[in-house]
Amino acid sequence: MGGSDNVYPQGRKVTQWQIVDDVSWTKGNHGVKFGVDFRRNDISSFAAGPNTSGAVTINSMTDFYNGVISPPLTLATGPTGGSTYSQSFANSTHQPIAYYSLGLFVQDEWRVSSKLKLTLALRADRNSNEVCQHDCFSRPADGSFASIDHSVNTPYNASIITGLHNAFPSLEAVGWGPRGGFAWTPFGNSNTVIRGGVGIFTDLYQGLIADRFITNLPNVSAFTLGGGTLTSSVPLSPDVAGNVLK
Repeated sequence: MGGSDNVYPQGRKVTQWQIVDDVSWTKGNHGVKFGVDFRRNDISSFAAGPNTSGAVTINSMTDFYNGVISPPLTLATGPTGGSTYSQSFANSTHQPIAYYSLGLFVQDEWRVSSKLKLTLALRADRNSNEVCQHDCFSRPADGSFASIDHSVNTPYNASIITGLHNAFPSLEAVGWGPRGGFAWTPFGNSNTVIRGGVGIFTDLYQGLIADRFITNLPNVSAFTLGGGTLTSSVPLSPDVAGNVLK
């Protein structure tokens, strides 16, 4: 009920700025090129926003008519609706996220002869950790959900680390990308050129990965109400005492 307004706010606003500069230098049979490629993303993430306004799922015409949600189990005089009300509670529906990628490279195009040209290059990429400017990330204290203590006597704050600035515990400091290639003209000045190459390439991970860390417990808590008791219903109207919002 209420359309799809409960899925908002959602999505992200992204500001990206980039600096790219290359310098080329020719010396004899060598063409040397080096440069820099820097990119930064500033993201306003609304990952914690969906369902913060609540959603009613009506599974019974009787519930719809009466304006209530009722439990699914049937007793002799009890309701049989099975309707539900769900709502999420977020510490904040908007979180500022940022990360960057810095790439440096050097390349040499060496004309060995009139028939053969070799290209040798090395690139170094630094992909930063994704950060939350409001320290909104959380993750299990022991590294994974399977490894934490699941005893009912263990408090949440002993199992979950909250208020983290970085999304990941650590990242590879530098990704090295050596590359090499050749262009060979076997018959001299002709229309036949054989080319080949090999290299290691890196890429910046997607920013939406941070959404999973933003919505970790206890940043977002979700609850679903399925009727009051096995023999009672809960009114939907906020003007009625004991309604779903209370």
